[in-house]
Amino acid sequence: MARPVCLPLPPDAPEPAEGCDVCAALVKQRAEARASGDCSAASDRNVEPAAHPHDKATDQQAGGTPRAKREVGG
Repeated sequence: MARPVCLPLPPDAPEPAEGCDVCAALVKQRAEARASGDCSAASDRNVEPAAHPHDKATDQQAGGTPRAKREVGG
């Protein structure tokens, strides 16, 4: 018999940056997706804030961590 699979709990949902209308809209959409049982859409709304541009100071104030710069190409 195969051993059971142990998975960690998912990370906490990201918090919106203070004063950012885009982040606030994503949080609202995430809540609506969860309420309707659409876990895929809710997960998507968790990923989008990480790609949404803010300066590092704003991200840290909102409880996030600075993002590393992505290299293009190569």
